[in-house]
Amino acid sequence: MSGAGSWLAYFAALRIGPTAGVAALDRLSLAFIFLLSALAFREPHGWQGWVGVLVLLAGVYLMASDR
Repeated sequence: MSGAGSWLAYFAALRIGPTAGVAALDRLSLAFIFLLSALAFREPHGWQGWVGVLVLLAGVYLMASDR
């Protein structure tokens, strides 16, 4: 049920906001999950995972910026 709710919110946001910003915000959920698993659940992540999160965050920034 929460998956359907997130899609409804996603499409509602697309109607009122810029597509690049909405898509960038949607991609941030992956970084939030990674950080939550590391901080709250103490799951070990290798350096490749941390580099991947940094690359993801850089991509989100580039998607959302006006450049």
